[in-house]
Amino acid sequence: MKRRIPPLLVWLLLVIFLLNGIAVAFSLYWLIWWFDMPMHFLGGVWVAGMTLWYFAASKPRVSFGKALGVAILSVTVVGGLWEIFEFGVDRMIVVPERYDMIDTSSDMLFDILGALCAAIVFTCNQKQK
Repeated sequence: MKRRIPPLLVWLLLVIFLLNGIAVAFSLYWLIWWFDMPMHFLGGVWVAGMTLWYFAASKPRVSFGKALGVAILSVTVVGGLWEIFEFGVDRMIVVPERYDMIDTSSDMLFDILGALCAAIVFTCNQKQK
């Protein structure tokens, strides 16, 4: 059975790409200290949403606890890999002193909050079917 990616996840990805393009073009990540927070939240929603969509193919019903666990695990892995990448770029290319544990913690927090939101939406949407 062929399943299509939910339109909401496609639109969310397009919004993320658009916002990121604007942010890079206008240096918003450097000019607005909090700009990466909503970006990490949206990224967390998207990664968790895609994972839950894929995960739901093999399970007709998924409890909120399982959905939340899968969402947080997927976002932690992807977000952690992103933070390692960001650390490497900051270390080798940009500014060696830029790495900040508070920023990394904040980024991971917003990734996980996005995962929580995706798990709630996924569970509520599942009950409507």
